[in-house]
Amino acid sequence: MKKVCEVNITSLCKKILKYNDADWDFWTRRRGGFHEYSRSIPLKWCDNITRFDPKETNEFNKVTFFDDFYYYGNELDDINNTLDQQEGPAKLVNALFIRLFKGCYIKEHVDNPRGNDNFFTKTKRYHIPIVTHPDVKMICKGEEYHIETGYAYELENTEMHGVQNNSPVDRIHLVIDRCPYLLS
Repeated sequence: MKKVCEVNITSLCKKILKYNDADWDFWTRRRGGFHEYSRSIPLKWCDNITRFDPKETNEFNKVTFFDDFYYYGNELDDINNTLDQQEGPAKLVNALFIRLFKGCYIKEHVDNPRGNDNFFTKTKRYHIPIVTHPDVKMICKGEEYHIETGYAYELENTEMHGVQNNSPVDRIHLVIDRCPYLLS
């Protein structure tokens, strides 16, 4: 887990806190398994994770832009531009908010479906905490981290990782996946 840079989350925080339980329950794609105690609000989502090809079109990669993507467009552009300055240019491929219920967890797991040449090996995942608490611990490669609001963190999601929320609040993160531009 690497702290990458500072990001302004003021606008994100004001907007995301307006969602109610029905909003969080609407999208059922990421339910059960490791994510049974969390809910997500997708902004942009790629469904072709086993054959993802950054040289291909959004149609080939099965990328969906959800209505809320445009509601958060300015904030996503600002965050992506800030990450471009720190990490080099990359295309924003996935963006979603994840709410982990208080007192719950995401079991430790590895994001690497069916082989080594897939979406997760071609992208970098970043967590931007919006609502957190000192008793929320991210676990990556056996190490525990409390990650603070106001920063973007790179998570090595092709390594063992999970979350333990022993706090009295629901944890909310913006999670984005970026694919470094091919410069050839």
